[in-house]
Amino acid sequence: MLKRIGISLVLLFIFIWLIWSYSGRKTPVDPPKIFLSLVQDINPNDTLKNNLVGIQPYMEEADFVLQERYKNKLGLYMAEAKKSDLIKTNTLVVFPENIGTWLILVDEKHSLASKTRLEDAKATLIWSNIFDFSLAYLRSDEEDRSMAAVFRMKAKNMAEAYFDTFSSLAQQYQTYIVAGSIILPRPSVVEGEIYIDITEPLTNVSFVFGPDGKIIGNPIIKEHSGVFDDLLLNLVQSENHEVFDLPVGKTSILLNEDAWFEDSYQLIKNSTPAVILNPSFSPGINSMAEPWEGFGISSPPTDVDSTDLGNITLIEAIEKYSLPKKIYETNAPVGMTLFLKGEFWDLGASGQPIFIHKGDSITIQNADLGGVWSLSF
Repeated sequence: MLKRIGISLVLLFIFIWLIWSYSGRKTPVDPPKIFLSLVQDINPNDTLKNNLVGIQPYMEEADFVLQERYKNKLGLYMAEAKKSDLIKTNTLVVFPENIGTWLILVDEKHSLASKTRLEDAKATLIWSNIFDFSLAYLRSDEEDRSMAAVFRMKAKNMAEAYFDTFSSLAQQYQTYIVAGSIILPRPSVVEGEIYIDITEPLTNVSFVFGPDGKIIGNPIIKEHSGVFDDLLLNLVQSENHEVFDLPVGKTSILLNEDAWFEDSYQLIKNSTPAVILNPSFSPGINSMAEPWEGFGISSPPTDVDSTDLGNITLIEAIEKYSLPKKIYETNAPVGMTLFLKGEFWDLGASGQPIFIHKGDSITIQNADLGGVWSLSF
């Protein structure tokens, strides 16, 4: 009798959990808000045939809960660039690092987007997927094991939403796109599409999409971690770095902290890139003006003056040690650093883009929220 009561209670608990777990998913959501502060054509010139379009979107948590809303949100920025005649024959559109990382929310309970703390959203996500999470947890050995399990559990849905979005946008606007980055188990590209194996180590990875919607070349895998991802990533130093032959010229992509390290530039130097792109992410609402404390648990580059730690701001450190300084070692005439913006619960994200042309950092208009900039060359 007691055994039957116990079984009945367990079944009742599972039934209630299933109702709670599946409630609030894939329900209609409001259209995304663009939060666009400005569109700037930095150096309009009809005689220059190439241009970079940097899109720095201001993202809300709710923009990630449905793939349709995610695509529509990024599409709003693409539409503004097109309307301003910034997407042309030889255009390369660039999105910032981690533009796909928050797709951990895709097809989840929409209430996750209204949480005030990232940890609260993570807890609800875990409990509403407790069986899948448990399996992913057993497969994870990263230092932040629970967050790694979340990424591993969501990897297939994330990869599908990310690929479908950027493939569709590249085809719709008939342009090349550097699709920021996304955290996935180490992926590969098979016939122009993303293939993942959830047992692989986690990587922060970017892809280049062509106008046919297919991925060009191999994944661009981040090799140096920072404060945000240093407890998640499996870092392997590459012996070569793919340089993409695109209509704007030979293009190298260095994800965030990779642009701080000499070894990154040594790998691409012999390929003589004309363009170096640095999609980035800086957590914190006002992080650029705060003292720079280094790379979290990771070691900073060997050329960093240790007395600068805590004594210069992050933006000063970027200008002194990252792409604006090190691009000269490659003779590449064009460079760009671009940041993701948004609140992301209590995490925050900030930064303004940096454009470099023929050795000079170009003065641009800053965007309080989202922005679109074009540099012709």
